Amino acid sequence: MATLAETIQIEQPRPRPRTELQEPALLMRTASRRVSSWFTTLEERHNITAGEVMDYLVQREPRIKEQLDRLWALVDCDVQGRYLEGVLDENDFRLWRQHLREWLNLLHSALALVRLHRSSDAEGDFAIAAGALTPAAA
Repeated sequence: MATLAETIQIEQPRPRPRTELQEPALLMRTASRRVSSWFTTLEERHNITAGEVMDYLVQREPRIKEQLDRLWALVDCDVQGRYLEGVLDENDFRLWRQHLREWLNLLHSALALVRLHRSSDAEGDFAIAAGALTPAAA
C-alpha cells in the first residue's frame, strides 16, 4: 500500500525564466521625448506654456499635482545605476516601469484637462456640444 506522500506528488514550482530587462535610461529618453512633444504641441498650437500648466494644476487641481509629484518621486530614483551594477531586481524594474506609465498617463490627462479649460468651444477637441448637458425633452 502506498503512503499518502508517495501517492501525492507535489510539483516543485519551476523557476520563472529571467527576462532580459530593458535599460531604464532608454525608457526614460522615450518618455522624455514624448512629454517634450506634448508640451511643444500644447505651446505651439494652443499658446499654453508648461508653467501655465503647472500653475493651473497647483491652483485648480492640487490633488492631480500632488499625485504627479508622488509618481515622479517614485520614477526619479537610481534605477539606472542599479541596472548598470546588475543588482536591479525584475520586480523592482516592473514596479518602476508601472510608475512611469502611471505618471505619463496622468500627465497626459492633466494636459488634456488644462487644454479643455483654456480652449474655446470652437477649437477644443474635447469640447462638449452645446446643449449636450441639458436633459432631453420627454
